Amino acid sequence: CGGVSVKEAAIGNGPVNSIASCISRITGYQIEIIDFKVSSTSEGTDALGQVNIVARCNNARSNNSRSNNQGVGIEHGQVFHGMGLATDIIRSSARALVHLVNDMKRSQQVAELRDIEQAS
Repeated sequence: CGGVSVKEAAIGNGPVNSIASCISRITGYQIEIIDFKVSSTSEGTDALGQVNIVARCNNARSNNSRSNNQGVGIEHGQVFHGMGLATDIIRSSARALVHLVNDMKRSQQVAELRDIEQAS
């Protein structure tokens, strides 16, 4: 969130859903997880768990967003992918969701730049 620390809490259908709800509240992006996969990239007690999440952004703009204009420039229902890697799968899931939201933000920025160029 632009270098600002934010705390949020949510109740969900498990820890990953709760994390997704928190990230949605903070960013304003309405995230619908459509695919979730966990795999191990190594063996043993310090094995890394890789989480791949495919999610849909279901808003053009959220009124509950703490950030202005989140979702503008993103197609309703546009699909994004995020990947996270850690020894804890909950942490891997959070990293995958952050990766996914960063892709949403980049997509939004590209669309805004495209709109500026077309208006010129």
